[in-house]
Amino acid sequence: MIQKTYHLKSCTIDSLQAALFEVASSPAYLSSSQTLLLMLEQNWDVEKIRAKTELIRKMLPKAEIAGVTHFDSILYSPYGTGLEMGTRENTILSFLFFEHPAFTIERFDLNRSEEAAGEIIRQSLLKREDCKCVMTFFSGRPRDIRQILQPLNVPAVGATAGVEGFFSTGAGSSFVFDTEGVYSETLLTVLFHGKNLHVMVSHNCGWTCVGKTMTITKLKDPYTVEEIDGRPAAELYEKYLGI
Repeated sequence: MIQKTYHLKSCTIDSLQAALFEVASSPAYLSSSQTLLLMLEQNWDVEKIRAKTELIRKMLPKAEIAGVTHFDSILYSPYGTGLEMGTRENTILSFLFFEHPAFTIERFDLNRSEEAAGEIIRQSLLKREDCKCVMTFFSGRPRDIRQILQPLNVPAVGATAGVEGFFSTGAGSSFVFDTEGVYSETLLTVLFHGKNLHVMVSHNCGWTCVGKTMTITKLKDPYTVEEIDGRPAAELYEKYLGI
């Protein structure tokens, strides 16, 4: 597998087209059996997202898209009022070129319970004996992701789609998208499979090890830790991490 990533700041159709032209003529793309495009989009305008995915489909017909809205950068207010929502329409394109067929993209409606969604994914995995890993992108209201991933017997990686409203856990819009469209309340999965595929997973959650096992005992919402080992999380962050 060969990977090539582009970070398009204040992405325009012209800058996107230039990057796609470079990929289209590259040996990695031309010789690939499958091409996966992981696309991170700091834009919540559905029509603008569609314009980009349609251009990608036209210029790179072999590429299959798995995309999610997100915040690419955190901007500080010039007036000293703290953090503000990023306003730049940044787009990150990460191309994965596979020598052999190695993935399948599937889409699931999330207007159901977490347990039901997890069971649907598990059934998809059972159809592929050589599935090595699952990548998941969620859009819509906050969910208990643990219940969705718990039934799976393979490593799972992924993210929740960023909403149009900085650090909001309920308000605003969030989307996942693929080559065909843009969706809310949807689970987008990339199933990595193949006898020739080898996957190595490492945990990277932005956490600093303190040498002690602790248990989250209370959540404010699916994204916010309130208590650890029965103590306010802020106290432990200050003691062990200095924040």
